[in-house]
Amino acid sequence: MKKTVSVNIKGTNFLIEEDAYELLQSYMKRLEISLKNEQGSKEIIEDIEYRIAELCGLTLTSNKQVVELEDIEKILETLGQPEEFVDETSESFQEEKTQHSNDNLNDVKKGKRLFRDVENGKIAGVCSGLASYFSVDVIVIRILFLVVFFFGGFSIPLYIILWIVTPKVNSSIDRLRMQGKPITVDSVKEEVEAAANRFGNETNSFANKLRNNDELTDRISSIGRVISIVVGIGMVVFGGSILVSLIVFGVFDMAFIPAQMDQGFMSLSYLSTLVIENDIDVFWMRLCAFTVGFSVVLFLFLLGSKLIFRLKSKWTKYVLSTLFFIGLVGVIVCSVIGVKVGREMTIKGEVQRKVADVYANELIVEPQVVKNSFGEDFVVKNGSFEGFVAIKKGRVKESEINFIYKTSADTLYHVYQELSARGYTHNNAVYKAKRINHAVVLNGNKMFVHTDYDFPIKDKLRDQEVTIVIEIPQGKTVKFPYHTISLGTTDSDENVEDPFYEEEGELDLDGEYYHWD
Repeated sequence: MKKTVSVNIKGTNFLIEEDAYELLQSYMKRLEISLKNEQGSKEIIEDIEYRIAELCGLTLTSNKQVVELEDIEKILETLGQPEEFVDETSESFQEEKTQHSNDNLNDVKKGKRLFRDVENGKIAGVCSGLASYFSVDVIVIRILFLVVFFFGGFSIPLYIILWIVTPKVNSSIDRLRMQGKPITVDSVKEEVEAAANRFGNETNSFANKLRNNDELTDRISSIGRVISIVVGIGMVVFGGSILVSLIVFGVFDMAFIPAQMDQGFMSLSYLSTLVIENDIDVFWMRLCAFTVGFSVVLFLFLLGSKLIFRLKSKWTKYVLSTLFFIGLVGVIVCSVIGVKVGREMTIKGEVQRKVADVYANELIVEPQVVKNSFGEDFVVKNGSFEGFVAIKKGRVKESEINFIYKTSADTLYHVYQELSARGYTHNNAVYKAKRINHAVVLNGNKMFVHTDYDFPIKDKLRDQEVTIVIEIPQGKTVKFPYHTISLGTTDSDENVEDPFYEEEGELDLDGEYYHWD
């Protein structure tokens, strides 16, 4: 039977055998004497007490509630004797130190834990803690997080979860356990001295912070840090969305523009061939667009990572400057090609042909709507050309025939067909206008007008238009289905004799006519 005492070790109550307590108390006194001249002795002793409390707790079970003498002896043997630190240069000390390290190697491996190393971290110390736990460079962990984010998209939620569940390093013992080092008086002493050295290196900057109202500065710095992280994440996310768009619509050339073609949809590369005049310009436009796109993506990724992880190396600035220059060159080349395309659509060319001179009391216009039969019982109605453009058999199909009405100088109807297009020279524009195909046929006093027209795809999209000009004799009319035009019976009778007076209308693809003065 042994006498026990109740002891509080760093906030935890233990029942310890009296002789074990005396041994422990003697150990702590010898430790204080051995470390009295050491820097940070108070912190070392405090950490050792935390470790003793932790090891005492491990000796207790549901069937054992008292810390025995044998337990304290094993704990003190693990920590090492205070006298060992009086002369660390002696050969016997080095041998004993090595022996203690070997004896605790298995315990260290079992007790190695993951902590957040806030002191050496950029945000919350998660990456630094993982690097210490797996004994790898912290840069490797950060790169892995970026790779997982770019290709998996779940590294940020994973980082936040680890931030929440992983404890941060609060003592030298935590740091030793995180690094997988044996927890002895020697190792605790070394860690406290290392922390003191780090503290000494930061003393000057810390003093300057105190002189400049450290609390306010820290708050502003924290807010700025949060803002920079949010902006950095936003840049990375935005760059990722651009990268996905480039891959989907650029590399794989996905067709997504609605069009009436055999494929049903049109890609951006195909659209560029309809707008840009020659194949060389198409090639350079696509190449520069890719260059600008990927340089912007890399710029956003790198700048975002710089804001998130506080990257300050010189090569980061050089790479950002290079990407900016490459993107700027690409924008300039694309702009030059864009100006060239705009120049090719500047000059308008028009041609006119006389359809007929008609003597009649009334000119009847019969819209000719193209209807495609589908079997014996169905006809496909062309309500409009759905989509951006319609292409069939190498020709671009358009609709909306313009009508202009003027006063005839005699008693005849004079009908003209005007075709117009744009080009880089007047001759080029006229050449494209002549290649527009539109059917207008007169039979007696009836004029059959097709509601669509087409032109070769080689002529590109150059604002091709078809206009029917009808000069109406005074007092006579032009009749459409459900609509009659008579310049002599309008509210603008006083302008009828004006040679410059005219009215306009439009014939839609489905044969509907719209008129306005």
